[in-house]
Amino acid sequence: MILGNIFKLISYAETQEGGVMGIDLARIDDIVAKRGKTPDMAIPILQAIQEEFRYVPLEALEHIAKTTQMTETQLYGVATFFAQFRLTPVGEKIIKVCHGTACHVGVLRTDEA
Repeated sequence: MILGNIFKLISYAETQEGGVMGIDLARIDDIVAKRGKTPDMAIPILQAIQEEFRYVPLEALEHIAKTTQMTETQLYGVATFFAQFRLTPVGEKIIKVCHGTACHVGVLRTDEA
């Protein structure tokens, strides 16, 4: 396993923080079956997994790599490149803060439609 040590460290951290171990691999298989096994489907697969589990478990990355045309390295690269993906469990509520210039000068208003 290429990323074995990283997976072990993060999996240990998940266990210590009350993360979900032993995810339902059948659910992962269903997600992959609906979206496809080719590398161009990496993002849709990861999005669906995160929607299902509220994060992308590393166990899921390992399983996807075994059952598709993608490697663990490719999947981990996508999951860590895009800020939308979380590799550790999160709480029920997520608070996002805008750090963009438009937010700080008050140009961007979300209440206007």
